Amino acid sequence: MTTRRGTLGIAALSLALGGLTLAEVPAGSAHGPARAAAEAHGRLTFNVRFVGPYVQGSVPFILVRNAGGDDVVRRQVKGADTTVSLPAGRYSVASYWRPCQGRCGPEDLATDRCGRHFTLHTARRGDSETIAASAVFANGEPCTIKLDSDYPPLPRARTGGAALDVKRGVLCRPQRDACELPARAPRTKGTLPVKTGSRVTVALGAPARRILLKGICGGGTFLPSAGGRNWTFRVPADTMAHFGDCRDLGLEVTYKGPGIRKGVRAAFGFRLRAGR
Repeated sequence: MTTRRGTLGIAALSLALGGLTLAEVPAGSAHGPARAAAEAHGRLTFNVRFVGPYVQGSVPFILVRNAGGDDVVRRQVKGADTTVSLPAGRYSVASYWRPCQGRCGPEDLATDRCGRHFTLHTARRGDSETIAASAVFANGEPCTIKLDSDYPPLPRARTGGAALDVKRGVLCRPQRDACELPARAPRTKGTLPVKTGSRVTVALGAPARRILLKGICGGGTFLPSAGGRNWTFRVPADTMAHFGDCRDLGLEVTYKGPGIRKGVRAAFGFRLRAGR
């Protein structure tokens, strides 16, 4: 596709994985059955903080339930973060405290409970997601829980000897949301030096089933490798000829999730610069 100077050429370079599923990664690769089973689990880290006049010896607890309402974790939280391993799926996490240790009377029942729902988007043979949950108990009021996820991981774009960590913007979940990403991509600090024909690889850090590249002038093919973790394109001549209009790139990535069409879609953005 040829673009005219003064307009922003957009090449929608997308490629589904051609029916390739995560289970079809060749046997004998570095990802054996044992590792695949381990990578099918994500992690929940949990910590708690008391603010105000709580009884000395107050005992906080964490409770995790699966989508069916079954308890999968119920334990006392001690000084350091509590970390649990969970299969991909939907859960609820709750916290409460008791003002005593050991044997407690009826007046020492659990109190100040709070909870949140969350989803682990880790897929088989994908990188493990970690969700950090922090509960705060303040002055005898119901506690609050904040959740923070490291999924999807930050991509890394590289060409030749140069590399750039790509900034993540908005993300959405197609199975639950309208999932409209903004037209303007986030801006990454730093630039990636390229010239005509430069081979640019975007390492996503997690398997994707679709990737869309916006803002580049000219056409080409975006090729996947490593089970959809890495995607590669070559910089077209039109991009360098109209560089002022074609250097700001946006990525829309649809990651694989736990089940068909249950991935996460995320927006990223980075800038090219003319290299020697």
